[in-house]
Amino acid sequence: MTHSYLALGARHRSHWRIGMLLNWMARVANVLITMSMVLAFIPERSSAGTPNSSPLRYFVGKWDCNGKFASNGKLISATIIFDWSEATETLLVRHDDRIPSVYHAIEMWGPSKSGELRNSIADAYSGIRWFTSDGVAESRLSWTRKESGSVERFTYIQKDENTMQVDWLVAKTGGHMVLGDSLICVRQS
Repeated sequence: MTHSYLALGARHRSHWRIGMLLNWMARVANVLITMSMVLAFIPERSSAGTPNSSPLRYFVGKWDCNGKFASNGKLISATIIFDWSEATETLLVRHDDRIPSVYHAIEMWGPSKSGELRNSIADAYSGIRWFTSDGVAESRLSWTRKESGSVERFTYIQKDENTMQVDWLVAKTGGHMVLGDSLICVRQS
């Protein structure tokens, strides 16, 4: 009699475990169905993560750049990555020179409330600097900074859909603009 009681108890425990497992699976299925219904109503983001109407959309992607310093002809190469941030409606830029050069910068491009384009550049040489631009004109975007009589300018020239030129120019107090370096960049992605 004891033996049959234990067998009945084991069978009951097995049914109880199966019931608990089925109950848990039903709850998981309900959660998954609810999540899929909620996700169906969230607007889909652009798969490319690019701005739809911004003049900055041209730049989005990874660029391989090669050029030289104007003063000594020394060769330089860099990778520049442009990522569009939908949340902030800005272009996030990472500029990394490749060895032996050591320049690295993080930038953020976007419109101010007045509509003027602004750019903040952070690097180890000059700290954080602010630049302004009137926007893209004739396939050129120039960022200019004037401080204490000196002028610094980065000009991005669109050559074609996958090629651009980046020129860095400077002018010391009272002087004229002089080319510091120039890069030709080819879009990789």
